[in-house]
Amino acid sequence: MRALLLALLLLAAPLRAAELDGVVLPDSRVAEGVTLRLNGIALRTYSIFRVHVYVAGLYLAQPARTAEAVLRQPGPKLVEMRSLRDVGRDDVHRAWRALLDENCPAPCPVTPAQVERFLALSPALRAGGSTTYVVTPAGVAVLVDGQALGSVPGEAFGRLLLATFIGPAATSPEVRAGLLGTAR
Repeated sequence: MRALLLALLLLAAPLRAAELDGVVLPDSRVAEGVTLRLNGIALRTYSIFRVHVYVAGLYLAQPARTAEAVLRQPGPKLVEMRSLRDVGRDDVHRAWRALLDENCPAPCPVTPAQVERFLALSPALRAGGSTTYVVTPAGVAVLVDGQALGSVPGEAFGRLLLATFIGPAATSPEVRAGLLGTAR
């Protein structure tokens, strides 16, 4: 009886899917009514000093180990970033602009208006804060600390945003490998 009670309590307790650099990401998230599972987790570092900037998790309906497999999946996808340090808005915008440019070679299907809309929704990062990107065929919804800030329309923009994390010109090879679950 005691073992059964313990088993029931364990089933009722939320599972901690992954922990990295003190950040715990849940096993699953729900977006657009679909349960998404944590595909991978990664730590973004910056400079030769390996400054810890954020921990990110990629959530998918089905596990995927390549960028192509992620992009081919129908339905919503979610990227959650948990900030480990403060980063000013100008630095955030500079980094996003460079990543978006690097990941969308000519002829880029994303318009300058979409990029500007995304940057307008991208605030400074606050240590301990979270930024969530929900990618659907309609575009990308941006949430900061659980509050919806707005969205950027267009499937092409969603693909571009995902490419900044997992594409050939991703923010870093370590982030790509971690989110795709191929890190060693």
